[in-house]
Amino acid sequence: MGSVFSKIDLARSPKLSVSKRQRYRWLVLGLLLPMGLGLTIALSLAFGSVSLTRLELWTALLQEGSPINQAIVWELRLPRVLAAIVVGSALGMSGAIQQGMLRNGLASPFLLGI
Repeated sequence: MGSVFSKIDLARSPKLSVSKRQRYRWLVLGLLLPMGLGLTIALSLAFGSVSLTRLELWTALLQEGSPINQAIVWELRLPRVLAAIVVGSALGMSGAIQQGMLRNGLASPFLLGI
């Protein structure tokens, strides 16, 4: 007796090839998203009630230069930016998990009264 897998006709199985256009889209997406995140982080570190130039921001990140700029970046802005990234990703993941559990792409927190 043959196994179930020997009865599968491999010639009829759908091909799982990815076209060049799809690969190009994923490559562009994979490059643009991290660059966008980096730009957003840099802008949020540079602008506020006290704006920092690129040079001031860079020297503060390297813990050189003015102690005031270092305190602004390391003690005020960077923790806030990191917290925003963590909270945003947690909210996105919880929404995706809820949509997956309910098998409904339009599921929202109001659906269950949460």
